[in-house]
Amino acid sequence: PLEDPVRLALPSAVRQGNEVRGEVVLIDRFGNAVTDVPGEWLTPGARVELGSMRLSVRRTYADVPSGEAVALINSDSLLEIAVRDDRAADRLGIELGDAIRVVGL
Repeated sequence: PLEDPVRLALPSAVRQGNEVRGEVVLIDRFGNAVTDVPGEWLTPGARVELGSMRLSVRRTYADVPSGEAVALINSDSLLEIAVRDDRAADRLGIELGDAIRVVGL
């Protein structure tokens, strides 16, 4: 057992008015970019900005054609950026710590 563990601070999204700022906290085994933005903060039609990319929050992967990027709420109730039938991290160059902004809440 560890006698003196060090707890690391995890990133936490910040909500200010009709805007949320967060970051990519996990690239899962499918290449999806999971953020620290809680899904319950979002409303239909909210716009996600990641670098120069702009996406509207959708309900499912099937809401976009194969090969298209999609922003959605994942099964852990967090905002996720994915590419249908592909790896978002590889295809879009997303990395851990990338800043994300959500507007139009």
